[in-house]
Formats: sequence, structure tokens, C-alpha cells
Amino acid sequence: MNTFQREPSIVDLLTRLTRTDRELRAAVEREKLWKGTACEIDAMPIPTNLQPIVALFPTVRFHWWTQGKMSEYLWDQKKKTETISIAHPKSWRLDVEMNNDATSALLRKMTDEESQARFLLHEIAHATGASHRLNRYTLRHSHNYGPAQVTEELVADLTAQKMMQHLGMESPAVKASINSYVSSYVKLYEQNSGIANLRDELIAEAKPFVDDAVRYLMKPLRTKRKPLPIHRQEKSLVMV
Repeated sequence: MNTFQREPSIVDLLTRLTRTDRELRAAVEREKLWKGTACEIDAMPIPTNLQPIVALFPTVRFHWWTQGKMSEYLWDQKKKTETISIAHPKSWRLDVEMNNDATSALLRKMTDEESQARFLLHEIAHATGASHRLNRYTLRHSHNYGPAQVTEELVADLTAQKMMQHLGMESPAVKASINSYVSSYVKLYEQNSGIANLRDELIAEAKPFVDDAVRYLMKPLRTKRKPLPIHRQEKSLVMV
């Protein structure tokens, strides 16, 4: 007799799980999450210390997903629309849940506030490269994991790192998250190019773009110097 055996469904797998099946449990949860329907919330609460930076982008629509979406910056040149979406912490926490290495242990300690700021600044860094801002060629040509996309991703994460340093939010967990992300893109490019040990070279190539992006984002955070009173201006012009 010819019998047909269907592949086990998520429900089937879940019923077979035991407390020791941590890896399988996380894989199933991830599959459920990414197949879930994303729920969009437009009124994303912006941390107070990030509000001046967000105010630099009045044409960008900010929102966050409760499930099943990664953080992303979308720029539609034809429609002239920009959107920044921030992932729910659960989206990235599942990626590190199965690993027991030191980096993953640090990542699990990143607070929801830190993750929101870290991913928001990453996507905002992408937005600085739009044609009506810094007009960064790496943003225009970022596709297929080529050199431009790798550089653009390094620019976004290294910019986020510098901004979090300035805001006093660069915890060891945030450092681990950024280092892990940068390393993953460096490794991907090395595999695609067949050339090893490119990390320093790729970071050096991204540095000028990072400096430009940080300078752009720092505008509202700099304390404006008040002009000197008239009498002090006059005194300063007197040659001694």
C-alpha cells in the first residue's frame, strides 16, 4: 500500500518538544514569527534624547513593527516617499537565542531601549545618504551584496555606534551587536570576493562617509555659542 507522509507542521513539531530541545524550539519560534503578519504602529514612541535627531527628517515616516519584520529604510525616489521601520526586539532576540558564545550572551543583555535606539540610528544613518541630503553613492547602488552595499551597511552601523557613544548609550551589549553586524558583512564580502582579511580596508573606505553622516546628525545636538556682548566684542578687537 502506497502511503503519503506529509511534512510535520509547526504544531506537530511543538507537540514533540521537550525542555531540552532549546535549539529546535527557537527555530520553530523563528519560523512562526517570520511567517506572521506584521502589525504596523505609526505612533512610534521616540526616546527624548533622539527627538532632535528625528526632527532632522520631517519627510520620513517613522513606525515600528510588532512582529515579523526587520528594521529597514525605504526610499522611493519616484513617489518621493521615505519610511523607517523599526523591528520589535523579539525579531532580533530570536537570532541570538540559540547561540551560547560570548557575543550572543552580551546581545541578550541589550535592553529594549538600547535596541530601539541602536536600530533607529542605523536606519537614520541610511537616510542621510538620500539624494536631497548627503547624496551618498553607496546608498544609490546598494544591491546584490556588492561593494557599495557592504560599504553602506558599514556606514550605517558605524554611524549608529558613534552617535550612541555621544548619547552615552554604548553599553557592552550594544558594542557586541555592532561588532557582530559589521563582521557579518565583512565576512560576506570576503566570501563573495574570494579575498581574506579585508576588515580594516572596508572600514577605512567607509570612514569618510561615517564622518559626513555623524556631522549631519550632530547638527541639532551641538550647543550653539551665544554671540559676545557688544562691549566684549569691541575689547576683543583692541590690539595689545
